[in-house]
Amino acid sequence: MIRHKTKIKLLGVSSLIVLALFSLYGFSKRNDLSFRVKLIPLARAVRSMTNVLYFPYYLKESTLPTYDLAIDEEKLQELNDNLPEAYSKEILSKAYKDDKKAVLTVDGIEYDVRVRYRGDLSNHWSGPKKSWHVEVRGDQLIKGMSEFNLTIPEDRDYILEEYNQWRARELGLLVPHSEFVELTVNGAEKATYWLHEHWTKEMLTKAGVPDGAAIFGTEDGGDAFGKWKPVFESASYWQHYTDNEIAGFDDFGPIQELLDLLDADDEYFNQHIFSLIDEEHFYAWNVHATAMSSDHQ
Repeated sequence: MIRHKTKIKLLGVSSLIVLALFSLYGFSKRNDLSFRVKLIPLARAVRSMTNVLYFPYYLKESTLPTYDLAIDEEKLQELNDNLPEAYSKEILSKAYKDDKKAVLTVDGIEYDVRVRYRGDLSNHWSGPKKSWHVEVRGDQLIKGMSEFNLTIPEDRDYILEEYNQWRARELGLLVPHSEFVELTVNGAEKATYWLHEHWTKEMLTKAGVPDGAAIFGTEDGGDAFGKWKPVFESASYWQHYTDNEIAGFDDFGPIQELLDLLDADDEYFNQHIFSLIDEEHFYAWNVHATAMSSDHQ
């Protein structure tokens, strides 16, 4: 009970400090978004004060899988130099997504990989701990994965996103593999990450999806605060995560059909929409998104 009350007090004090800082500058700077973004490091530092309550866990041995990344220091510096300005309004667009050769050791096995930083917003790559994208080279697979992300867990509210993954599986949705792991970079201190598999052919194969299925996604673009590409206006703003091997080329026909339906009148839309998408899975996803209060996942 005493420990709980102490935690509540610390959280309260931290919240008041952060609130005071934002209130102090809020009126004169409320339209200066870049200024507020630059307050993120200070807010993080204040929030980290409560970590003292979890000190006993530092004395326990972790049971999480360990991923050891070895990358040439010069190439690592090139990755850092290629990033946008720290805590800026820029997103990590294609111009900044430079990937480098590296070696990733998992369960004592070395894998040749290509790595880069990931994450649209600056919280992923402005601090010392950065989110990573990993692509396995050649025919090797790491735990059945050819491509995956190592994301800072605070971006996904720690355990919350993993819980959402579990709930999605319970609803019968197609969900990539995910777990918490510890990552070391060039022998530095271990850091906890949330690993989540990328949308790949291997992911579909493990899920029993027939060969030739394609996964569509939207292209990168826009800035970090809402000016995204108009993806519901043209199929040209979409990309393939997996290729349609049967068609033998980038077939965006299903996306164009969807966009045409969205432009049709209500009667035509209602008659044809569930001939294009799976009704049961659509409503399951809708339930999932409602329970999350977000469609981000």
